[in-house]
Amino acid sequence: MRKVYAHLISDSTGDTVSAIARAVFTRFENIDVKYYLWALIGTNTQIDRILNLVKKRGGIIMHTLSNPNLECRLREQSEKNGIVCINAIAELTKKMAMYLQERPVLLPGRRHILDKEYFKRIDAINFTMAHDDGQLPDALHESEIILIGPSRTSKSPTSMYLAYKGFKVANLPFVSGLPFAIDRERLSESFVVGLYTSTDRLIEVRRNRLLSLNARNNAKYVSEEGVSSEIREAKKFYLANDIPIVDITNKSVEETAAKIIQLQQSWKAASSGALEKK
Repeated sequence: MRKVYAHLISDSTGDTVSAIARAVFTRFENIDVKYYLWALIGTNTQIDRILNLVKKRGGIIMHTLSNPNLECRLREQSEKNGIVCINAIAELTKKMAMYLQERPVLLPGRRHILDKEYFKRIDAINFTMAHDDGQLPDALHESEIILIGPSRTSKSPTSMYLAYKGFKVANLPFVSGLPFAIDRERLSESFVVGLYTSTDRLIEVRRNRLLSLNARNNAKYVSEEGVSSEIREAKKFYLANDIPIVDITNKSVEETAAKIIQLQQSWKAASSGALEKK
């Protein structure tokens, strides 16, 4: 397997260049990528320091620098030293500018300006943290999305990822053998979704969790019969209460969240259509 060093440079947080680089490299097989992120770059001295490291280590540079002076410095020095340097969004920005007939604003970190969307995201994150694992049930109706699932079905990480996207999320643990109910009338404004995974996958995740906690083996918690029964019971509850189901087996948190957002949007559209008919 070929090893590649990817040096990601940004004058902001580096989220954009990281996402683009990972999306591109996943399209290539037999490539082992080592990522180095250089965020909040704002001086020629920093650029030169990075280039010196790249010359020693080797690899490719991808960047989202919006400062024309820094971008020029990086490009010229990369060419001089035979380093492949790619502006990750330049071509897209150029084509979009032509389409919109507008000149792009070259402002570092522009997408992180403290606007309404930013504060909405912060509010969603705070809400989601406060409503993790069934906390604050009296305020459950304030949730935009509610996740239900057995232990270790990625409820918390998925909730936090959705919160970063701006959704107020609560998650509830489904515990086999314990009474569980959903007040659909009170939660009419919340999109409820059920999570499950394969028996083998859930057993593996739970065993790893117990090992990380140095906990004694809980036979029922990781037994094939017990886990299989718990999953069946959860799915039976979802179906009985007309709750959409998402199978998270072999899915990343991002993929699970994307599916939930898709389902939530369809649910909102259907709900809006039903209201318009009344």
